[in-house]
Amino acid sequence: MVTWINEVCEMLRIDEADVLKLKALSGAGLNQLQRQDWIEKSPNQGDLFFNLWAKLIKNSQEADVSETSKSPPASPRKGMSEGFKVRNAIC
Repeated sequence: MVTWINEVCEMLRIDEADVLKLKALSGAGLNQLQRQDWIEKSPNQGDLFFNLWAKLIKNSQEADVSETSKSPPASPRKGMSEGFKVRNAIC
C-alpha cells in the first residue's frame, strides 16, 4: 500500500507528509475505512485518496470477475481422450 500511496503522491505532486497516517495502514486496514476516516487521517488528501482507492478496488474486482468468467483453455488431453473413446467405441 505504501508503494501505491507513494506513486499517487508522485503522480499528483502531493506532499507525502499529508498522507503519513494512511501509509501506516495495510490494505486490509484501508479497506475497513469509511470516507470520513480517510479524511480524518489525511484532511488535505483523504477524500481524493478514498476515491482513488475505491476505484482501484472496483477495477480489481471487475478484473477478477472477468478472469473467472473466461472459459478455460482447451486441454490437449481432453481432445485425445475423446478421440480414444470414439476409436474404442468403433472397434
